[in-house]
Amino acid sequence: MKVKVVKSVDPRNPEVIKYRLVPFYAYKVTLDDMSENISRSSSVNRADVAAVLDVLKHELVTHVAKGGIVEFDGFGSFRLSLSSAVRDTPKETSIKDIRNRNVRFRLDKGLQRQIDETKFVKVPYGEDPATTDDELDEDDNE
Repeated sequence: MKVKVVKSVDPRNPEVIKYRLVPFYAYKVTLDDMSENISRSSSVNRADVAAVLDVLKHELVTHVAKGGIVEFDGFGSFRLSLSSAVRDTPKETSIKDIRNRNVRFRLDKGLQRQIDETKFVKVPYGEDPATTDDELDEDDNE
């Protein structure tokens, strides 16, 4: 996977400019794309795969919104997380204090090990990652 160098400015000290690596996402796969790919790799037609994935989305949101942890064995689990204001006493807390709701995904340990083996290629600062060779800067992967 390619990584690119981006400028990172500290908002508390804007004169100080540093650099960090971020992933370069080469493409996006939609549910429609996945339906087509799954259909080609199985005996199930694309419309049926798309219908199952659509129901899966609905089921996932339904159970996570009710406070459930949705676990797909061998894949990972989804759960709701939130952030809220901090108060001095329990009585001062209120549902109105909830600021953000997010769904967190935790990858299965076996899949996480596979992700941990990802090889990275650094694209030099200022170059377009979409047009560089994957072998570029392989020696600079440390």
